[in-house]
Amino acid sequence: NPSIGQPTEEPSAPTPEVPGDETPSPEVPGDETPGGETPSPETPGAEVPGTDQPGTEAPVVNPGAGAGAASGTVGGSGVTSRSQISTGNGPAPVSARGGIRGANAPAEANGTVTLDLYNLTDVHGHIEKASKNGAVTESGVSAVGCYLDKARSANGDSSFTLLGDNIGASPFTSGSLQDNPTIAALNELKPVASTIGNHELDLGVDVFKHRIDGTGGYTKVGFPYLGANVDGMGRYLGDKVIWTSASGVRVAFIGAIAGDVPYKLSPGATAGLTFNDPIPKINTMAKELKDSGQADVVIAILDDDVKNNYPKMGPSVDGIMGGDTHVPYKFSMVNGARGNKLSAIASGSYTDNLGNLQITYDKAAKK
Repeated sequence: NPSIGQPTEEPSAPTPEVPGDETPSPEVPGDETPGGETPSPETPGAEVPGTDQPGTEAPVVNPGAGAGAASGTVGGSGVTSRSQISTGNGPAPVSARGGIRGANAPAEANGTVTLDLYNLTDVHGHIEKASKNGAVTESGVSAVGCYLDKARSANGDSSFTLLGDNIGASPFTSGSLQDNPTIAALNELKPVASTIGNHELDLGVDVFKHRIDGTGGYTKVGFPYLGANVDGMGRYLGDKVIWTSASGVRVAFIGAIAGDVPYKLSPGATAGLTFNDPIPKINTMAKELKDSGQADVVIAILDDDVKNNYPKMGPSVDGIMGGDTHVPYKFSMVNGARGNKLSAIASGSYTDNLGNLQITYDKAAKK
């Protein structure tokens, strides 16, 4: 894994087909972040001032040790967004317009709303604080919880999601107790939802179902697990969650996972399940959600390499969160499958970073 605060690579994007979208897709130009290089890490604990223009850089300082952010004005359907991934002990989040907006002071009925969509991926039972050579390398879930409490208090239009592999391949504290401590800790963070990861199925489908139900000696999961492209799980796996922010913006999170899960696990661990291609499923669902008026903003939460998948997102997807690789990524003002703009992020792994996909939505213009 890159060391904390290390700049993240931003490679050229491939030219994908757009499953689930009928219009032929043009060539996709490169995905360089505006401004060239990834910003240098900030000093932990340093205050980060806001800016006066939506879409310009206003990094958030989060739990851990180091800080950095990338930004840009983007959006597949006029929505502006940017990705932030940073670490460090610091102040409450600063909004894109340079102020702290309280949870009890939402935007005007027809005003502009800033959504802070926080996310973690690949926690793998790392719920405790970890240090190396005197420096904090993993903040631990308790610090994440304290930070999220501040963030939600500062901005009522804040949410938190998980990208899967929350459990499995865990340290002794969690692994020795069937990962029950991790489920209990993550429940306290009040996630809107989590994608299913391959490690959620390490012990097979039946154990996963026990976790959802809170039976068989397993702690009950207190949030929905999503896998829109997975068949055979029935009520134990959803496809989307529509979250309404304090300002009334409806954000649809479509959860999915890579199709190669059976090849990552022991034979029989995925018996009875079918893993379909997630890309056409996401693009088709996103279009339906926008066209039907069910969602103002659509975010794909896909347990797979975000670097490879954001270029495949159609114009109805406003942002994508990824995971699985344990590599932190942040991409802003990058091209989707049809030249549409979106932001993409992956927090990395454990609690070394806390990602924020920040969306600016104009309620009057409905975009």
